[in-house]
Amino acid sequence: MDLLSQWTLELTPKCNLKCGMCSLWDSGRVDGQGLLVSLHDGTFFSQFSKKRLINIVGGEPFENPDLSVVLTELKEQGLKIRLWSNGITQPDQWMSIKNTVDGIMIYLPTVFPEDYQLSTGFATWGDFEDSLRFLKKHRLPFSFHTPVSQANLSDLPDFYDYAQSYGVPLCLHYSAREALHPEHEKYILRFLRVKGVSVYKKKTAMPPTVCPALPHGAFEDPYQILKNAFFDQFK
Repeated sequence: MDLLSQWTLELTPKCNLKCGMCSLWDSGRVDGQGLLVSLHDGTFFSQFSKKRLINIVGGEPFENPDLSVVLTELKEQGLKIRLWSNGITQPDQWMSIKNTVDGIMIYLPTVFPEDYQLSTGFATWGDFEDSLRFLKKHRLPFSFHTPVSQANLSDLPDFYDYAQSYGVPLCLHYSAREALHPEHEKYILRFLRVKGVSVYKKKTAMPPTVCPALPHGAFEDPYQILKNAFFDQFK
């Protein structure tokens, strides 16, 4: 998995969860309206050179009702698409993107059922696993990604085991801004030797409209995050 040489499109700042470390759900921000116009008339690709792959992020991308249309427009230009989602969405929404995404990165905040609703502020572990089973049944390709901190270091083997139970890769990412003990950072990096695990160090601060659970610094530099609202100037 190469997160470092791709474009990232923030489709919406809205989210359907209420995670404790995030206030996007209560921000009142609205989606931009110019993106679809710029995709239809070619402005999008005249302003930004094509890349091999584009990351679609939020918020939660499914909170933008134009998601499937945007993905179709991008796919028709030959891009590979990686969608970053919390996984809490309805079966018909999953099916609406089945033929346009090349990979789905599912946010995995915990592997302990009793902690999931506490972490997300809304969804239940049952909701989460229903989505995962649906993805597996309908062969939508997905991986897990997990922010690593001092609080969950000791749980990393459990995260790995959970990803293995679904037979999917696991992406671990941690922030350079967190004062980890050198031995703890070495421990995280040991997972680079484990098959099916990638590790990224986030080096930059998270923009206020992007989900803080994403490995933003790992795929933001040297390419910028494109914001949906940016394209309103081309309407």
